[in-house]
Order: sequence, then C-alpha cells, then structure tokens
Amino acid sequence: MYQINPTEVWRERHLALLREAEERRLARRLRRARSRRSSQTGSRRAAGLGRVVASWGRTNVPFFRA
Repeated sequence: MYQINPTEVWRERHLALLREAEERRLARRLRRARSRRSSQTGSRRAAGLGRVVASWGRTNVPFFRA
C-alpha cells in the first residue's frame, strides 16, 4: 500500500506555487518591456515625421519668383 507523506505533498505544492508566481513575474516584466519598446518606437516615428514636416516647410519656397 502506498503511503502519502503530508510534509512532502505540502512541499511539492509550495514549490509549484513558487514556480507559478515566478512565471507570472517574468511574464509581467516581459509585457512591460514590450509595451515600453512599442511606445518608444511610436515616439521615434513621430519625431521623424516632425523632422520631415519641418524640412518640407523650409523647402516649400519657390526657387524662382515671377
């Protein structure tokens, strides 16, 4: 007959919960890093667009005046 040791069962459950909590923390860090990276990419795009608009405004003057 197989006997269950309550201490071992409790320890296994405890380790499983610790692993699960660590995985959640890691997933949260990865999501946070991914969202920061995507928001920085958006600001870079906006900065690049701003430069294009600014340079277009400067070159929008006709070369020859009639």
